[in-house]
Amino acid sequence: THCISSAASDVYKRQVDEGETKAAAEACRSIVWLRNALEELGIICSQPTILHTDSQVLINVVSDYKNHPKSGCYNRDIQWIRECIERRIVKMVKVSSEDNTADILTKLLNETTHNKHSNTLLYGDEKCKIKERIQK
Repeated sequence: THCISSAASDVYKRQVDEGETKAAAEACRSIVWLRNALEELGIICSQPTILHTDSQVLINVVSDYKNHPKSGCYNRDIQWIRECIERRIVKMVKVSSEDNTADILTKLLNETTHNKHSNTLLYGDEKCKIKERIQK
């Protein structure tokens, strides 16, 4: 929810949205490429690939079928993401910031969250760590 509306805040919001949208569109392109490569190897993906995002704004923009003014490339990226969703190639899922391991690369985190994400990158998710402990 935005309480203050100004030209500067609208420009900042659009830039943030465009960055997140560009990243999601690139992720969709990579997913399509990987799924095509797997298909050539005889591996068919019957379910959509989950694309996690911590941006509710991005999910809302992709779900909203209006064109956004002053954003030609932005609209092409949105259309590409929508097409991937409609063709069941991708499913966008909201992930909370505290569970978003990618935040370790882009945000200043407190020590606890940083350590949690570091361990996830080093050892995999919590289930994998529990299995390792049981096997020892």
